[in-house]
Formats: sequence, structure tokens, C-alpha cells
Amino acid sequence: MDQPQNQKRGCFFYGCLSLVILFAIVVVAGYLGYRSIKRTVLNYTDTSPAQIERAELPDEQQAALDQRAAAFFEALERGTNAQELVLTSAEINALIAKNKDFAGKVFVAIDSNRVTGKISVPLPDIGPFKLKGRYLNGEATLKVSLENSVLIVTLDEVRVKGKPLPASLMAGLKSQNLAADVQRDPEVADNLQKFESIEIRDNAVILRNRVNR
Repeated sequence: MDQPQNQKRGCFFYGCLSLVILFAIVVVAGYLGYRSIKRTVLNYTDTSPAQIERAELPDEQQAALDQRAAAFFEALERGTNAQELVLTSAEINALIAKNKDFAGKVFVAIDSNRVTGKISVPLPDIGPFKLKGRYLNGEATLKVSLENSVLIVTLDEVRVKGKPLPASLMAGLKSQNLAADVQRDPEVADNLQKFESIEIRDNAVILRNRVNR
């Protein structure tokens, strides 16, 4: 496999793993930016990023993980043989730590069938709100599944700047599939077609590729 293809697959892989957190926070940021008064926006943002943990595996374990991930990417691309990639939170965080776009910004914990992610992202200016230079430091707990090549991401809980979001806001967010909009991107939709399933179960993320028949 050539390097550009590896990088492209890697970016999509890390994107899938981080989507459950990143997209939830983006939705919250947009909601706060457009629906709330300035005082509320400032109340839920910080002037500095939060300290996000990084996790690394011993060299031997990291090499074995990289090999498993590479084998899965190959099967995902070819679609000729079934492969399953099971990742614990420690392994996910080790992969995140190797990706410059997400290292130090995302940290994942898995409990049963839910994933909780801590995140710290810089905000852009949103409409009349000048948020550049401020950060959204949050934690989201979500459920994830893939049904008929449609990624379903729903919120259980969100804490921003150490505070739970208001119940009135959470009621609206819990009813939404947070991954709906991003799947309108043809490339994302095409990549999701290559998965047979994505699920969170038994304290792990389980990815299976689709076999072309």
C-alpha cells in the first residue's frame, strides 16, 4: 500500500473513532452560538484549552495494534474477506495519540455499550458571537451503531466546562442522530458502505468490513 492511501484510510479511521465526540460538541457549539444569549455562550466556553490525557502503548503492543489495523484497512478496501477489528479504549487512545489532528484534543473511555469522550476544541467566530480565541472543553457520553450503512450516534449526556447542559437543551439533542449531516458528504457515505457493522459492546469498539458478494 502506498503512503497516501495509508494516510487517507488512517484519517477516515480516526475520524470514525472521534466522530462520536467531535460531532456532538460541534452540534452543541452551534446550538449555543445561535440559540443562546452571549452570557450563556461565555458561560460554556473557556479562554484556554483543557488538559486532555494522552495514552501510549509499549512498542511491542503498538506494533501489534498497527498490524491489526493495517490488515483491517486492507480488508475494508478490498472487500474480499471478512475482518473484524476489536479496539479497547486504551488502543483507541493510542491510535489517537499518533494522529496530529486529534492528539491532545480527544480522549476516549468505553463502558459497556457507551463511549465517553473528553474533548477540547478551539472555536471559530459564529455569527455575531466573537468566539475565536475561546475553547469548548467538554465531555460527551454517546451510543453508536451502524444500521444499513447509516451511522447512528445519539447522546446520553454532555458536560461542557464541567457543567451539564440544561435539561431543555439535552431533550432536543437526545432525539437527534448527530451523524446525520456529516453523512451527506459523498466520500463519508461511500466509506460507510464498506462497513458491515460498527458497534460498541463489551467495553470495546467492534468494526466489521462488508464483503462484496
